[in-house]
Amino acid sequence: MKDKNKVGYCSPPKASQFKKGQSGNPKGRPKDTSKSIDNIYDIAILFLKECEQEILINERGENRSITVINAVFKQALAKAAKGDMRSIEFVSTMLSRSAQLKEAYDRRKLRVKAKRFQNEIIDQLNDEEFREVYKAVKSFREN
Repeated sequence: MKDKNKVGYCSPPKASQFKKGQSGNPKGRPKDTSKSIDNIYDIAILFLKECEQEILINERGENRSITVINAVFKQALAKAAKGDMRSIEFVSTMLSRSAQLKEAYDRRKLRVKAKRFQNEIIDQLNDEEFREVYKAVKSFREN
């Protein structure tokens, strides 16, 4: 027969045992806040602010003030020109992405201009002309 008050291996003291109905970890594991959307936006804003900070550089014997992001690109271009493969990869990626963004921006600008032009033409039409144009566009879309 086992002694109920015995303390030892597999028999912790009664005072340190979990009480009936009480969880072993009442507060639970804390939530991971590193993946919180608010934190991601805060980090992005902080990062962009740091990229806009001015730093002093010495270029051809003259001190100049440029933004951190400009300094990063200058350094990457200089290293790429010397043949550093990582810098070449970085610069080529940035060039292709910049070209894509510029192309998308130009397309959007063109669409906005076309929409304005379309609205100007529509504003100049009287009601009867507008109805004719509307019917023509509707029949064109149905075909």
